[in-house]
Amino acid sequence: MHSRQRQASPTSKYETHVFDWNVTWVTATPDGLQPRPVISLNGEWSLPVLNFTKGDRVIAYVRNQIGNESISVHFHWFYPNGTNELDGPPGVTQCNISPNDTMVYYFTIDQSGTYWYHSHTSGQYPDGWRQALVIQSDDDPYLGQYDEEKVITLSDWYHDKMPYLMKEFINVANPTGVEPVPKSALMNDT
Repeated sequence: MHSRQRQASPTSKYETHVFDWNVTWVTATPDGLQPRPVISLNGEWSLPVLNFTKGDRVIAYVRNQIGNESISVHFHWFYPNGTNELDGPPGVTQCNISPNDTMVYYFTIDQSGTYWYHSHTSGQYPDGWRQALVIQSDDDPYLGQYDEEKVITLSDWYHDKMPYLMKEFINVANPTGVEPVPKSALMNDT
């Protein structure tokens, strides 16, 4: 599991989730057609769906071990009140995480819903750095009115890594801006 520890305060029902993520490359063949490098957390891909409760605290140590590329991570849903440097877009609110460097993200979850987390650097989320995150709430007005909850993700899949595709996409030889055509569509990264 990617969580180093989960602990609840004796006086609080909320947990602190501590993640220790080593961001690396692994090889995967999610569409069953062609193996290719994908971005992993601790050598595992697909990435884990993160599940929290509104009020939980998150501390994520993100260590860049993917070679000569910088990285970042953006948690959708997160309102960075007073902590803009943790929002994820490099060159806007934070610097990239350079190769072999670590950044610590820390925040308290203050809303509920189904969102996602992903890289905000150089189109890395199509290279595998993306996944859902679900935040439950004790004051959910629909609590108990459904049988179960399932996360289903849909994504385009390319057999080439994004740096190559970006060079073809953002190019004077592509004046109309035709986007690269995916090779497959994935459901829950398969």
